[in-house]
Amino acid sequence: MRKVLLLVLTILSAAYAVGQGTKSARPLVEYRGTTMVSVFAGGHVAQKNVNNRGDWYGVYLEHLPLQLLISEYKHLNLGLAALAAKSLYEGNDQEHKNSNTDYSFGFGFSGGFYNYRFSKNSAIYIGANSLIKRGQEIINGRTSESAGRYLADGQYIIWSSELNINVMKTYESGLKNWPRTQLRLVYQKPLRNERDAFWDAVPLSESTIWDKTVYMSELKASLYRYGKRVILEPKVIAGYHFYEGDNSQWIIAGLELALRKFNWDDFLSVSFSLKRQVGNYAPNLNETQFLLGVNFMPFNLKR
Repeated sequence: MRKVLLLVLTILSAAYAVGQGTKSARPLVEYRGTTMVSVFAGGHVAQKNVNNRGDWYGVYLEHLPLQLLISEYKHLNLGLAALAAKSLYEGNDQEHKNSNTDYSFGFGFSGGFYNYRFSKNSAIYIGANSLIKRGQEIINGRTSESAGRYLADGQYIIWSSELNINVMKTYESGLKNWPRTQLRLVYQKPLRNERDAFWDAVPLSESTIWDKTVYMSELKASLYRYGKRVILEPKVIAGYHFYEGDNSQWIIAGLELALRKFNWDDFLSVSFSLKRQVGNYAPNLNETQFLLGVNFMPFNLKR
């Protein structure tokens, strides 16, 4: 892991040096800085059994030093991205008790395109990334004290990609209603997935491996813009997730409060949402979940 972090820092430093050498001018209007760090955390709990719960936290980094200035209001930035995250799930009911811990580290490329004159009253920012994530998943399960214990240790490599489209009302328009609409699309596909499994310390010759292919879409719409130098925006959230592992479908609805600087991206957001399983499925204890999330981007405090 130390070698991976050293490689990430070396490549980011090289990209920064190249970017410094290629800058000849700066755009008149920007949406975010060259470097963005997102520190995120959250948790969820099942409605029908609060003993079924989980949490997650991590850090996402983007550094986009290569800039193509198309015009004073339009520019393209390219660079690198890195991710480190951990998630934990615990389930506990009368028949089963299990825990699932997942560690993942990713590295790849990212870019962003900003056009302050997208329309008469709107600007647009389109961000995208493509990461290769390497991770470890540890599963510890028990059906009862007499039935035995299941233990699995898995290693995986996943390709993950994301498209993030933001349309925002410009400040010259004077419009404060519905100031920002954001569409986020995520796709991930496993490239390699291996697992060693044991039942009461006896190796299992075969063990079912969970397919980690996921499709996710999320729509956020800001309702109003409050403030001048520091902006508060309440948002509504709607989303859809599909997991190929169990062919499950989920819809998400919620609210978010976000803070940002004038003409800049969010630096803090707090969200609360409801996640509900839909489609053809058997009723289960986890079919309805409550989620709480926090996202802090310290570099966006600088404006």
